[in-house]
Amino acid sequence: MKLVDLAFYLVYISTYIIVVPIGVGIYFRKYLSPVLKLLLLALFIVFVLDLSMLFFDLKSSSTFFYLFSFFDLLMMTWIFSLLIISRKIRRLIVIFSFLCGIFIFVDAFYISGISSNGLSNALEKSFILIIAIYFLTQLFQDKIESDLLKEPLFWMSVGIIAYNLVGSFDIFNNALVNYSQNLYLQYYVFWSITTIFTYCAFAYAFKLSKQY
Repeated sequence: MKLVDLAFYLVYISTYIIVVPIGVGIYFRKYLSPVLKLLLLALFIVFVLDLSMLFFDLKSSSTFFYLFSFFDLLMMTWIFSLLIISRKIRRLIVIFSFLCGIFIFVDAFYISGISSNGLSNALEKSFILIIAIYFLTQLFQDKIESDLLKEPLFWMSVGIIAYNLVGSFDIFNNALVNYSQNLYLQYYVFWSITTIFTYCAFAYAFKLSKQY
């Protein structure tokens, strides 16, 4: 199989494998904490947006990336604002999230253009990455005597960190395409595998909720 074919199939699988955590979440919905219910809702809306993109041509669907970034920023801010203990940190999260949302709008209409959101996407994912890492350190401190591998929020955080760590490199997409088509395809193979891991981590987090 050629690399371009592998990348195509993995991107397709990584996009629609989201039905797995949605299905698991719905099955275990009565055991989910409010935060995990929010995550399940976010996944469902992302799935709806993915399906909506099927009804648009490639040029039009590119504008959806800004919508994805803004929605992701909104939901992750909401989720971690409920989880982080420090009131000061929560306030900072809300402030920086608001500023990041403004930048997404400015980037869409005045910097990158409506068809490319590499800059704002990288900023948004870097911001979420920092929040998730902060929460994970908090979780380590709070659950120092517990088995974190059985903690739903651990797997939720790991999935979010992995996804946003790799996704933050989207800013280099154009440079990768111009430098090497092969390297660009390798990146998307790696991104797709990471996305699949993320959705599996979310599904496992939902399943572990039954123990709590």
